[in-house]
Amino acid sequence: MIIRICLLTLYGFCSAVLAAEQNLLDSAEQAILYVVGDDVQKQPYEELDLQALEDAADILSRTIEYYDLPLERNLFVHQVFIKALTILNFARMELDQNVHIEQLERGLKKVDELLEHNPNISDFGDLLFESGHIARFLLEAPRLGYQYWHLCAKHAHAGCMNILAFNYFSGGYGIRQDIEKSYYWHNQTYLTGTRFHCAGVYSARIAREILFLFPEVSDDKKWQDWSPEIDELIRQLEENDEANIANMCGKGQSLLKQYLYELTDNNKPNVALLEHAKNIIKSAQTSENEGELIESFEIIGRADFFDKSLNLLQKIEDPFAKCNIAFNHTLYSQALKATQHSDAVFSIMSALDSEICKQNITSIELMRTKGTW
Repeated sequence: MIIRICLLTLYGFCSAVLAAEQNLLDSAEQAILYVVGDDVQKQPYEELDLQALEDAADILSRTIEYYDLPLERNLFVHQVFIKALTILNFARMELDQNVHIEQLERGLKKVDELLEHNPNISDFGDLLFESGHIARFLLEAPRLGYQYWHLCAKHAHAGCMNILAFNYFSGGYGIRQDIEKSYYWHNQTYLTGTRFHCAGVYSARIAREILFLFPEVSDDKKWQDWSPEIDELIRQLEENDEANIANMCGKGQSLLKQYLYELTDNNKPNVALLEHAKNIIKSAQTSENEGELIESFEIIGRADFFDKSLNLLQKIEDPFAKCNIAFNHTLYSQALKATQHSDAVFSIMSALDSEICKQNITSIELMRTKGTW
């Protein structure tokens, strides 16, 4: 706290200082409530009040500079401050405005000073996760971004571990490709269990796929060993959230992948497993607009698959969904040794945004390099 020396003759001055300090603290509390509230967190970028968010970030910045807050509170104020800068500048980018480089650099300097003065902090929350996004995407400094993400990944932050896992798989942007490290970080994310809701499930699913495609990555585990572990995590989540169990954490898609892996290995279709997967996916349908998505899953295992596959994929508008469903069609085609169709599906995937479809495109390219596909 600012040192106050209040001599009798300066009583009026000191009172003014005390009042000003209290006003800043009160303003900081209001700024925190604003940044973490629905007016910021649940609004699309084009509906944000950028000036109000700018003002909140400025208040939090001055609070950090002027006060020696208790560590826990100081960490929280830093987290909200960096969150404000992240949202504010991603909004500017989305709205074709200039990102405020100096503002972001000053923000990261505050983070670095906090870490330097408190090297034993282990609960970073989202501070380093957001700092990594500022460095990687807003300042276009990928190596710095990965430094922040590596630091919080070491403290079992699921978001940071997940970023490392996916980026080690494909490589680039300041990180070299390393499938074993990708598998390691997916496994570490899985070990967080249900603490980060579906994060553990999703990483377990990717770890299983890595072992299916690249069994040499692990000496003591096969892809089949992951399936019961995935099922158990989903079961725990369903128990704790009975109101939202329809296709919990992509359960249907997970079972569909299991069917495709088994079909590839055994050359025998597990019809019951396939129908179970399809029923779960269909039960989670929320609108008629998802009809083409559902049909794209439905045709797997049917006689008309090769007649309808490419046409259905072309009609899917959501690039993320198109990428994932196309990869399922690729797996099915490969299982049936239909390489010509698999190549046609890959052409559709290759036309998608490389960032959105990077994981699946990289998988196919690596399998082609191995000579497996």
